Amino acid sequence: MVVDDDEDSSVNMKDILNDKGRRARRASVAYDGNTAIEKVCEENFDVIILDMKLPPLNGLEAYLSIRDIRPNVVVIIITGYLQEMGNLAEQALQKSAYVLLEKPIDMDYLILLLKQIKQ
Repeated sequence: MVVDDDEDSSVNMKDILNDKGRRARRASVAYDGNTAIEKVCEENFDVIILDMKLPPLNGLEAYLSIRDIRPNVVVIIITGYLQEMGNLAEQALQKSAYVLLEKPIDMDYLILLLKQIKQ
């Protein structure tokens, strides 16, 4: 699932992942933290790409709720606001988030990470 309040960015990332052969369906996109948590309750995702700057919950709050529901899900943290969101991202990493990627996302590197996770 891709969780990002920037709808264009989310759809673009989903499309690129689909083009590269990853399973990233439209239903696997959420534009805010609350919707992401609802979707996690409904479906068992293997990987979640989670932006740190989300409404109404910030990315850390969404991450912690997701971990409570699905403790084994792999979460890749993303942000375009490292100065502003870096502390929250660091806290997520300390709580077992997989990695932090800064926007703009290097999609080739993301695909490589996803392949490593799948193994």
